[in-house]
Amino acid sequence: MPGVVRHRSVSISVNYHAIKTHVEQTGGLALFPEAYHKSVSISCSLMLPNAADHEDVRQAYRRHVVDFGPDDFYIIAGHSEDHVAQMTLHEVMAYLRLAQYDGDMFGRYVLRLIELAPAFNQQQRDSFVEASQRVWDLYLPLGENWDLAHGIGCLLYRMKEFALALGYFEASMATYGQEAGTLLNVALCCQNLQQWEKAKAALGKILASEPDHKSALELMEMCAAHEREQVSG
Repeated sequence: MPGVVRHRSVSISVNYHAIKTHVEQTGGLALFPEAYHKSVSISCSLMLPNAADHEDVRQAYRRHVVDFGPDDFYIIAGHSEDHVAQMTLHEVMAYLRLAQYDGDMFGRYVLRLIELAPAFNQQQRDSFVEASQRVWDLYLPLGENWDLAHGIGCLLYRMKEFALALGYFEASMATYGQEAGTLLNVALCCQNLQQWEKAKAALGKILASEPDHKSALELMEMCAAHEREQVSG
């Protein structure tokens, strides 16, 4: 008995052959994949007068589904997961472009990018600042556990783009709340930006709930030392 599957959307079992037959028998145009699909099958049905004359639709379907479509992409993306730890910067960027700057795909590569970030030259840094912004601009939150803003913030922090990283950590807190780890990252960004009062405010929120938080205590002492230097100077 066909059932409903709930995930990030809703899926139900369908009879593609029956759909295709119905569309064609009623004078419509039914476009279905020509090859076996592993996970994603995309069809296109036009049910309007002179449906077969819409050659632009046929060409678009062939270009974006038949020649290379989402099912092919997911197979390649799945294969890439076994090799992320060895990927070069150029390989990660190629996959990211292939994914059209998809946030979920970015999440698969972000730890590797953080690992590679210290060796980025200026051109590479600029490329990934731009790529990160494109990923964020195209991102549609679906209630997933993965915190994209935090991941981008960590990468930008590793690239020493502290002002940009701070903006993403703040975006993370707006969605996922003021987690201690994110607050600490905010404080670290502010320290590097010489925004001492803002750093102390973030650290104060951590220590209010976790008085023995070692990293927060150490950073708070650095803030206090800076204040003492300012007074003595």
